[in-house]
Amino acid sequence: MIAPLPPASAAILPANEAGLARLARLLAVKKGFQFYVLVCPAPRERDRLIARLEGEPGLTGRPMLRVDLAEYGLSAAAPADVPSLEAWLHAEAGADAIVHLVNGDGWLKPDRIAELNLHRNALAAQVPASLLWWLPEATVTELARGAPDVWSWRSGVVAFEGAGEVSEPIGVSPPVARSWLEVWGMSREEKDARLAELEQVLAHIKRAELRRDLLLELADILVVVGRLDEALQVLRQQLLPMLSDDESGRALVQARVADILQFRGELDEALRIRTEEQLPAFEKLGDVRSKAVTQGKIADILMARGELDEALRILTEEQLPVYEKLGDVREKAVTQGQIADILMARGELDEALRIRTEEELPVYEKLGDVRSKAVTQGKIADILMARGQLDEALRIQTEEELPVYEKLGDVRFMLVARANIGITLLKRNAPGDRAEARRLFALALADARRLKLPGEIAAIEAWLKRLDDPA
Repeated sequence: MIAPLPPASAAILPANEAGLARLARLLAVKKGFQFYVLVCPAPRERDRLIARLEGEPGLTGRPMLRVDLAEYGLSAAAPADVPSLEAWLHAEAGADAIVHLVNGDGWLKPDRIAELNLHRNALAAQVPASLLWWLPEATVTELARGAPDVWSWRSGVVAFEGAGEVSEPIGVSPPVARSWLEVWGMSREEKDARLAELEQVLAHIKRAELRRDLLLELADILVVVGRLDEALQVLRQQLLPMLSDDESGRALVQARVADILQFRGELDEALRIRTEEQLPAFEKLGDVRSKAVTQGKIADILMARGELDEALRILTEEQLPVYEKLGDVREKAVTQGQIADILMARGELDEALRIRTEEELPVYEKLGDVRSKAVTQGKIADILMARGQLDEALRIQTEEELPVYEKLGDVRFMLVARANIGITLLKRNAPGDRAEARRLFALALADARRLKLPGEIAAIEAWLKRLDDPA
C-alpha cells in the first residue's frame, strides 16, 4: 500500500506553479483532518508535483506519506475497502501528516465512493492528517455525485496540467467541472461569471471527458437561471451524441432532460424516460443509489397525478431503505420531505410538520445547504398557511425563503415563492395586501411565461382573475 515518494529533481510545468503555490499555502495554514482533491491527468507530472511539495519551506518537518491504491500489478497492495484504508491511516498517519493517495481512479468504484461517504465521520475523527487525493476529472465528478457529504467537506480543489496530454492552448489551465450541488450553492453573480467562463473555455476544450463534464455543468447552471430551452439544447444536441457508448453517462443526461420536462408539466414523456431509459440502465449497472433517486422522481410524477398510495409505497419501501443502508443523509432527508408532501396532501398536517422540522430541516442546516433549507422552510410555511397561521407563514416566506432564491438567482423557485406569498397575502387580506399580491403575481407570471411553464401560468392567471373579480 505505502510507496516511496518520488525524487525532487525534475521541474514541473510552468502552468502548474500557481496551483502548487496555492496548495502549499493551504496546507501550511490548515491542520488536523483535511480533504483535498487534486486533478492531474499525467502520472509523471503528478509525481513531480508531489516531490516539489515535499521541499516547500512552509511544510518542513511535516511527515509525508504516499499511498498507492492501484489494485493490479506485481507490487499492488491496495486496501480491500474503505474501513481497511481508514484503519491503516489511523495507524500510520501521524498528526498533521500529509498523505498522497494516488491511482485512486480505479479503486474508487461506486460502492467504495458510497462507503467513503458513510465513513466520513470516523475518518475525520481518527485521521488528523491532510489527505491529498490525486484523481482524474471523471473520478472527481463521480466522487462529487456519489459522496456529496464528503465532497461538502473538501478543503480545496486544485487542477493541474499534464505534459503532452492537453490540447488546450499552452498556459491555460482547464477548469474542473463543478457538481450540481456546487452549482446550486452559487450566488447569481457567481453563476453569471461561471457561464461566461464556460462559454470561453469550451471553445478550446478538445478532450472528450473534460468537455462532457463541463457541458453537464453548463446545462445545470442554465437550468437554475431559468434558461431551460438552452439547457435542453445542450443536453440533447451536444451531450447525448457524445455518449452513445456510455450507458451510465446517457442515463445521467436523460435524468436532467426528464427533470426539465417534469418541471414543465410534461409528465408522460418524463415518466417514459424515467421508466424506460433511466431505471433499466441503473439496474443493469448495479447502481443502487441512482436507481433509488430515479424511483423518487417517479414518485414525484405519481404524486402530481394524484396516485398517492403508490408514490408512498415507492418512497417507503424502495427508496428510503437504500439511503439508510448507504448512509446518505441528504437523499434520506429529500425522501422524507417527499413523504411529508404526501401526508400534507392527505391532510395529516401534524406528522408532515414534524418530519419537516425534526428530520429534514436539521440535515440541511448541518450540511450548510441553504437552498434545500429554504425549500423546506417554504413547505413549513405551506403547512402553517393550511392551519390558518398566516402571519407566521408570511414571515417565513418573505424573510427566510424568497431572499435565498433571490441571492442564488434561482428563477424557477423564485417565481413559485412569489406566487405563494401572493396567495398568502390574499388569504390574509390586510390593508395593502391585495396590491402587493398583484405585484408579486405579475413578476411570477412574467417568469413563468419566459420559462414556458403552462401549469404555473394557468394557476397564476387564475389568482389574478380572483383579484379582478373577487366574486
